[in-house]
Amino acid sequence: MADKETPLLKQYREIKNQYKEEILFFRLGDFYEMFFDDAKIASKILGLTLTSRNREKNVEIPMAGIPYHSANSYINKLVDAGYKVAICEQVEDPSLAKGIVKREVIKVISRGTVIDVDNLDAKKNNYIASISIDQDKAYIAYIDITTNTFKALYSNIANLDSLIYRLDIKELVLTKSNYNKLEDYLNTQNILVSIRDKVKNGEKFLCEYFDILSLDSFGIKDSFLVDVCSLVLDYVLEHQIAVKLEIPKITLMKSEKFADINLTSAKNLEIFQNGRDKTTYGSLLYIIDKCKSSMGSRLIKEFLNYPLLDKNEIISRQNDVEYLINNMILKDDLRQELVEIYDLERILSKIVFGSSNAKDLVAISKTLKKYLNIKKLWENKFLDINLDYIHDIIKKIDETIVDSPPFSVREANMIRKDYSSDTLELNQILHSGNKFLIDIELREKEKTGIKNLKIKYNKIFGYFIEISKSNIKDVPDTYIRKQTLANAERYITEELKIYEDKIVNAKARLNELEYQILQDLNEYIKGFKDNLIELSNIIAYIDVIASYATVSIDNSYVKPTFNDNGDLKLINSRHPVVEKIISDAFIENDVILNNDKNFIILTGPNMAGKSTYMKQIALICIMAQIGMYVPCKSANISIIDKFLTRIGASDDIITGQSTFMVEMSEVSNILNNATKNSLIILDEVGRGTSTYDGLSLASSISTYIHDKIMAKTIFATHYHELNELEDRYPRIINYRIEVEEKNQRVIFLRKISRGSADKSYGNYVAKLAGLPNEILRESKKLLEKLEKRHILIQKTENIGQLSLFDSKNYLEDEENLEDKVKNLTVLKDEIDDIDINNLTPLKALNILQNLKEISDKIEI
Repeated sequence: MADKETPLLKQYREIKNQYKEEILFFRLGDFYEMFFDDAKIASKILGLTLTSRNREKNVEIPMAGIPYHSANSYINKLVDAGYKVAICEQVEDPSLAKGIVKREVIKVISRGTVIDVDNLDAKKNNYIASISIDQDKAYIAYIDITTNTFKALYSNIANLDSLIYRLDIKELVLTKSNYNKLEDYLNTQNILVSIRDKVKNGEKFLCEYFDILSLDSFGIKDSFLVDVCSLVLDYVLEHQIAVKLEIPKITLMKSEKFADINLTSAKNLEIFQNGRDKTTYGSLLYIIDKCKSSMGSRLIKEFLNYPLLDKNEIISRQNDVEYLINNMILKDDLRQELVEIYDLERILSKIVFGSSNAKDLVAISKTLKKYLNIKKLWENKFLDINLDYIHDIIKKIDETIVDSPPFSVREANMIRKDYSSDTLELNQILHSGNKFLIDIELREKEKTGIKNLKIKYNKIFGYFIEISKSNIKDVPDTYIRKQTLANAERYITEELKIYEDKIVNAKARLNELEYQILQDLNEYIKGFKDNLIELSNIIAYIDVIASYATVSIDNSYVKPTFNDNGDLKLINSRHPVVEKIISDAFIENDVILNNDKNFIILTGPNMAGKSTYMKQIALICIMAQIGMYVPCKSANISIIDKFLTRIGASDDIITGQSTFMVEMSEVSNILNNATKNSLIILDEVGRGTSTYDGLSLASSISTYIHDKIMAKTIFATHYHELNELEDRYPRIINYRIEVEEKNQRVIFLRKISRGSADKSYGNYVAKLAGLPNEILRESKKLLEKLEKRHILIQKTENIGQLSLFDSKNYLEDEENLEDKVKNLTVLKDEIDDIDINNLTPLKALNILQNLKEISDKIEI
């Protein structure tokens, strides 16, 4: 079959063999065509009509096509569906080609290498990453080619899933060995994975790319970091074949500088998205991101990803926030300027990718002008910024581009008419054509003396001079006859011919000239790319600080202070999200933890506010450590190194883990990674198994944290027995949610106070949830019966039996305890059935014997 292939099909196969994983967009004139399996896949996903070629030869080739000018939307759909798209272009002029037109793949687009920035979420980075695992360490490097971001870090492997979630990684590039280590995890994620060989001599590759002698300047020394950095960069460069991607540096995110937020904490605390529909509404990010620019929104998300451990860095941010709070007019003026700031980072990436238009360059000019205004407003903050290049860029753009250019780069009218003599002449020809013709006509009439001489135009002859038969004798010799009519002759002149050439081709020539001027301007701006990236970082930071200040003022936040002695003191603290979305007034609460009392056991009914209270403590600490003010009357905080939570109950259907297994896995992760400086939040640990199993585990976990880890801990529980731990462990302290019973109603006061709760009010919560009255009545009867049995057991245990949490940490086995309850109940029922008034001596002896047999079964 190969020898019967057309040259075009042969060319296609040769290129496709190099891009077997990708959907190949093969340029044919004004269309991108797909063939064979690519066509079948694309037609299904994109809703295209599947046709075929070579039907007459009985060798049907499946085929589907799209117009090249609308390719982006189709590419985005395929990429979203998890496919890679290779763009194969005609790289020579078909009119000049000898034989088949030369074609080459110029770029490959995947989830992590999308360059159509207009279709990306402006508030999010689009990261592609590489990961390497070495024992208990995970090394990760990630790039966003749309913002020129390249970062690397290493972390405990236990925190890897959290990093991937928080960074919202779109695509991973892994070696086969690392893929094997992560395969089980990756099978549960919606992340595109590409497997590649390790880059040979990765350090040399990176040094050559960045044009440096050593990676020491980046702090990249570990061989595993070199491996992931070189692998992800090599993959990105491989995808951007026709573009010289110029990422300025690798930023090493040193793990010892940032607090860890484990995966369950990031999700349970709803830092980035809510737990219902996974949108930002109702998240901490939703509350604090009041940035006016996309760059600011991306930076504030990064700050949330990396809470600071360095007190001085935190205070530096706080001081900037405080300055704007104390200078509200300045803050408002800055935000007014920031409203008109464009996404400088992503516009620069469009210039690099060759996809920018004149509007993008006008946006750069406007952004730079706004920055100059910002600098003038906050002069003392940016004294050492060089402004010369900014003025030069503004001047160059404003002198070149019109104020409101078209979107298309292939249309005229985007370059100022007087930019050059060529643009001026071509525009005059296009826009003043009639005047030129009138001038020529008047001149020729005067020169020849022919009063009825007319300049006309038709599609066949173009422009011509028409003279009546009666005036032919006066026609100059320089006129060239073109057509004879019944009553007139038609002529052209050299001047008219030159003008015709100009006016007919002026539009095409002007389009091409303006396009070239635009490309030259792009190249000029690219020369300042590093400066503009630095400037975009400054603008983003100002936007974040102004957002912090705005949120702090609007919500009456306070500036937290920090200590080194382990204290956590939040007075009148509030949940930053809940207080904004509920209609009722939020009930403020204190939390006071120190080295003497750092473990709270929190009891109270469901719906009373235990989870809200615990979450607000963690969120307030995170807010403080990203440099924010916090929702409290006052706050004094010791730096938290790890935020570790276990809240909520859920199965993991994908991995087949039960609720209890998920719970124990998460608790294990906490216990294995927490330090004395961590914040641990546990909610109802142990509820996923039987009551006494759960109680024993909850007790053991509590004592382990108290004795071994000594971290700040808040443990919410329905196991009221855990309150006994306060008497035996010095750093444990009991708190409860206050409840008021009034007129057969239960009122949740949502106030935290010292002591322990004695009821859970489950039936009342069930009533609020709308359960049928029949169920509620039956439940109440059973509850009363069980409570009587519990009282009976307690009284029996008090007769010589050890306390639940005695010095031997003795806990009854659940099965034995249930047998005891059963036998005690039988004993009670037998005694209750005795009718003393009708008791004979013989009956009394029989009853006594029966009671003795029952009593023998009860071990006390």
